Amino acid sequence: MMFSIGIKTSRGFDMFECGEVRLNLSHQWTLPSGNIWEPFDTTVYDLLVAIRDQVLNADPLFHQPGFVKCEPSVVSEYFSLLYNENVLINSLKIMTGVMKKPPKDFEALVIRHFRNRAFDILEACMAYEQGLRP
Repeated sequence: MMFSIGIKTSRGFDMFECGEVRLNLSHQWTLPSGNIWEPFDTTVYDLLVAIRDQVLNADPLFHQPGFVKCEPSVVSEYFSLLYNENVLINSLKIMTGVMKKPPKDFEALVIRHFRNRAFDILEACMAYEQGLRP
């Protein structure tokens, strides 16, 4: 997969080879119409809640098709750990690429962003190295 800034990574969370990112907005994998966005029924609030619940949590794997009804077990925890590890590694690759070649006219913003968050990024890397979960 190639992002618009030219950084190649493997597929990430809910990201398909074509670049689409899909969220479950109805607590099913598709709405009755087959769409993920119902213009008159789905609000921006619904979208933000779906992002929070499905992406911004400690175990996003369990919101993927095939893992939604997964019983807690050593195997499912192992898959979740591998999944989260892959997300962290891809995030670090993207960060490194952006720092090496920031988007045109955003150089100062990129420098400021990573300078302000360097400690948090390093802390996450050290926690990963020690086997701690975020």
